[in-house]
Amino acid sequence: MIQAVHQGNQRYRIYDSGKDMGCINVSQNPYHNRHLYLSLGLTRYDPQIAGELFRVLRRELGRPLQVMLYASESIHDFLIAGGFERKRRCYEWEARAANLAAPLEEAVSLTKVSEGTVEYDLCCKLLYDYYSKTHLAVSPLTADAEAFCADLPGTVLCHTADRGIVHFAFMAPDEEGYEIAYVGTIRPDNFKPFAQSVVAKLFRECDRITAECDDIDPAAMALKSLFHLPEVTPYDTYILD
Repeated sequence: MIQAVHQGNQRYRIYDSGKDMGCINVSQNPYHNRHLYLSLGLTRYDPQIAGELFRVLRRELGRPLQVMLYASESIHDFLIAGGFERKRRCYEWEARAANLAAPLEEAVSLTKVSEGTVEYDLCCKLLYDYYSKTHLAVSPLTADAEAFCADLPGTVLCHTADRGIVHFAFMAPDEEGYEIAYVGTIRPDNFKPFAQSVVAKLFRECDRITAECDDIDPAAMALKSLFHLPEVTPYDTYILD
């Protein structure tokens, strides 16, 4: 029999037939607060008890549960046995010009816009809509547009066609170059030439580009596909509805 004993500060001590199995910490993300996030600190991960354990926690907490861990960690089978599904794989990477899969040029025109302009505000709105759509099946965005956009970098490269912004990339300088913090588009089928143009421009100005790409985000994965990257360990998101 599994018991989850609340010890305060969203920390649960887990017992299996009275035997201490360690703790599970629970946290929230104000941007995605439909789910509760679990940090597992158990002494053993026996798939035979996983189903009962997570049924107890799901009933106690009253919300869908989310676990994030590196793909190399050894508890994936434990989560699957407990009813979780892997919903997302995320890649954090850095690249230099030597990592390019092929030479690039600016295939489309780029416009640089900055915080405080009408164009920047439009890019923020478009990103909010794009991010909401791509993350809906994993963990719905619950922050409003004002809160979401408050933390965005203040510089965007965008491409305009038919009198409107079509593609956009939010960027922030770092120690050696630029982080491409977010990308988005209203036309995913022709995003890649824009990504090529952004990368070509940035490599004329810096030595390194960093980014984080979710496999649920077609624009971000198109950006990643421009490089032959050193092998990095991705991390996965598991959801128990």
